[in-house]
Amino acid sequence: MPQADSIDKIVRGYLGSLCRQSFAFYEQHFTPMPVVVSPLLLRGFTCPESCGGCCGKFTLDWLPHEYPSAKSIIRTINVNGADFRVFTDSQRDNSSRQCRHLHRQSGRCKIYAHRPFTCDFELIRVLRYPEKIVLTQKLYGRGWAMTRVTGEHGAACEMQPADAASIAEVERKLLRLNEWAEHFGVTTCLAAVIDWVRQGDHQHPLSIPV
Repeated sequence: MPQADSIDKIVRGYLGSLCRQSFAFYEQHFTPMPVVVSPLLLRGFTCPESCGGCCGKFTLDWLPHEYPSAKSIIRTINVNGADFRVFTDSQRDNSSRQCRHLHRQSGRCKIYAHRPFTCDFELIRVLRYPEKIVLTQKLYGRGWAMTRVTGEHGAACEMQPADAASIAEVERKLLRLNEWAEHFGVTTCLAAVIDWVRQGDHQHPLSIPV
């Protein structure tokens, strides 16, 4: 089974959508677009035991100052013509369709305290439309196809109303994404989003023009 590269998701999906200065990631160029931050971004979600549906076999990536897994190695990522180091566990030696760190009985992550960024950033979504980017939080679009550790199909997570804990968690995740942006030298609108999360009008969307 081929491994999906989570760095593509981080750079192309997140940073490429939220950039405020043009940049290149290998052969692809990204330019700023208007961003709309939905109040739904602030919601929380459940993560029941005996699921693990989202824990597939994709690359697990950390910044150099973080705590990579024992299987990770240093690799070089090129952004805007410059090389940057990250730690990656490619999972190429993992014969399972599920992540090597998924506990097969409980459905829990065995390295949760030091989980890689892509796992940590769920269920935040960056939705790209022709005229704008929408930043929100919602369930997996193909969650019905995910396989739990019990063999049943369908991710078991559910969205919850926003509260102080969920808002703090969203802020923490955005701050971690900002660390990736700073590491790669990509200018984004994350400071404005984080400020809105901390003290903005959460009854209305935040619009960030180009």
